[in-house]
Amino acid sequence: MLRTPSSRLHPALSRDPMFRALDQLLAGASPRPTVAQGSGPRTNAYRTDSGWQLVLEVPGVGADALEITVESGDLVVTANSEEPALDGARALRTERTARRSFTRRFSLPDDADAAGTEAHLQDGLLTLRIPKQTPTIQRIPVQVG
Repeated sequence: MLRTPSSRLHPALSRDPMFRALDQLLAGASPRPTVAQGSGPRTNAYRTDSGWQLVLEVPGVGADALEITVESGDLVVTANSEEPALDGARALRTERTARRSFTRRFSLPDDADAAGTEAHLQDGLLTLRIPKQTPTIQRIPVQVG
């Protein structure tokens, strides 16, 4: 069952567990990201055999400016990056902001293994890999008497 009141999926797709899980993952993404300045990153979400993958566009943001946390079942990506100032230079024209800050939240599916999440930053793309939990079977002994 999805955690959001309205699903963006077509009713026929909403019965498929793979599409429901992907929709649940994206449903937690703010329609308008919480933005301190600038805009939130464009994001693509993928379902793989082993879990989920999110790819966020974060050009000009270094790894030291990114913070990725898990809070109450949400994956939270926060960036706070500033463009370095040039000594003795005065801006005549800028086509991008000197500061890029955003916070983006994604609701994790119930079977996501948040502790196993991996993050990789390369060429302005932040890739987050969220594995599925491996099902465990626990035997419960039956006591007599």
